[in-house]
Amino acid sequence: MLHKNTYFICELILRWRLIMLKKGWVIGLMLARICVSSQSVLGMESKSDKCIITENNTDEIVSFLNENVKENLNYNDEAAEQWKYLVAKGYIYMDSDGHLKLQQVEDGIEALSLDIYRKQLDNWNLGLDLHVLEWDEKAKMLYTPEITADVLDNVTDILLENEADNAEPLEDISRGIAHNCNYAKWNIGTTCAQNYNIIKKFYNSLLVAQQPNSGVNPWLSTATYWVGFVREGGAWDYKVQKNYQTFCCTFGGVSGQDRSAEWIGNYNYGYTGKFLFDLNTLHMGSYVVSGMDPKDKTTDWPAIDKGYSHAP
Repeated sequence: MLHKNTYFICELILRWRLIMLKKGWVIGLMLARICVSSQSVLGMESKSDKCIITENNTDEIVSFLNENVKENLNYNDEAAEQWKYLVAKGYIYMDSDGHLKLQQVEDGIEALSLDIYRKQLDNWNLGLDLHVLEWDEKAKMLYTPEITADVLDNVTDILLENEADNAEPLEDISRGIAHNCNYAKWNIGTTCAQNYNIIKKFYNSLLVAQQPNSGVNPWLSTATYWVGFVREGGAWDYKVQKNYQTFCCTFGGVSGQDRSAEWIGNYNYGYTGKFLFDLNTLHMGSYVVSGMDPKDKTTDWPAIDKGYSHAP
């Protein structure tokens, strides 16, 4: 039976695709096809009440994730008390734009602790903008909300609006590379390492937030954030972003390798996805989104495997 995280990656990426589709009959057809296919893969009875993937099963997604957080940070009583003090004194507050702010603190709070909070504010505010984090005004605490189609849609919009900040332009990362093929140069090893670090930095910032905010689920919020990049049409869907071109690539310490933009997207999917998922989960996510096409194992998985093996 597939790991529970596999359900999540398949469902979440599929939801991205559903959000982008406008015709109701297409959505219904896709849901029916994936539902039946999933039952077959999972060895489940073919009954509607046993269907894993439905249009409104976000409760199941959240329960799967809450049971399978990759890493939990021990609750830090000192950090929690410090947070409560800063909030009570009005040092940490939410402004009219819905962003957290930290005022100048003159009390006897350790400067190092305050510096950690300041460094993470931008990431927390990004999480608030994406609605992968929410602020409980009554409790004065951050928490990870339930994932819904509206949340995913919002992540899509914001990430694509800021695509230039999230994905470094090709011309800025392709200079000075020795090569022996005749296509535009691209050091995809550097690109994927930068992308990986974007995910890692966001996750680590939520670990800091989790210390005094026990309702924050770093893995769930970060996984949603990651899917926003790699989904169809996302900033890291390179076959679309680079218009199906072929490039002369450097990766794994070797230059002069000609690879298609689609291959590069799969390599990046495996490379960055390793931070959140095991390889089998990434395989099945790709397989299900392809419509259970057996060719996916030979066309996409080798690039996914290569990226996964090259990731930290």
